[in-house]
Amino acid sequence: MITEQDHPVIGIGGSVNLSEEKRYEIFKELFSRHSLTNFHFLGGSSRLLYQFPWFSSDSKAWAFCGRMGELITPAGHMKAPDHWSAEECISFNARGLRDLEENYDRVFQIPMLIPPLITKQQLALF
Repeated sequence: MITEQDHPVIGIGGSVNLSEEKRYEIFKELFSRHSLTNFHFLGGSSRLLYQFPWFSSDSKAWAFCGRMGELITPAGHMKAPDHWSAEECISFNARGLRDLEENYDRVFQIPMLIPPLITKQQLALF
C-alpha cells in the first residue's frame, strides 16, 4: 500500500510516454484510493494538472511549449494566436501554471487569449 510509510509528499512519475487517457485512468484510481496523500506530478504539464488535486508538480514544458507557440490551458495544449511571440507564449504558460497554487478549490478562471502586458505594440481602443 502506498501510504503505509509516513512521507509528506510522494512523487508520481514515469507517465510521460502514456496516453492522456491512460494517465487519467491511473490518476483517477490513485486519487480515489489515497485522497489524503500529497502527490507531486513529475513532468506534468497537461490538463491533468487541472483535473486532480496535486500537491505540487514540475515540468519544463511551459518554456518548451511556449517556444513552439503552444499554450497550456485547463482544456489541454492549444496553438497560440499567430501574432504571439515565443516570449508571450512562455509568459502565458508560466503565469497559468503559477496560478494553479492559488486555485486550491479547483475552480479556474481562464484568462482571455490576449497577449500579455509585456507586448511592445500600442493598444488602440477606438
